[in-house]
Amino acid sequence: MWFPATFYTQVFNTRLLPSALRPSLVQSVMKEAAEGRREAGRNCDNWIFRTKRASTRATWDQSPLANPL
Repeated sequence: MWFPATFYTQVFNTRLLPSALRPSLVQSVMKEAAEGRREAGRNCDNWIFRTKRASTRATWDQSPLANPL
């Protein structure tokens, strides 16, 4: 089905733009994205740090193979 270009322009201007481009909404979404990215980086760094520490700290005496029940 074919619609004239003015129809798309009218629908886009009246429906999509005012709801999608509110400055407060955009700012809140960007802020949440930044917080989530920062949190993900922190968690990733902690995970890498913990696994590296555990792998370097673990010795044969701490292994369950060396200390069977």
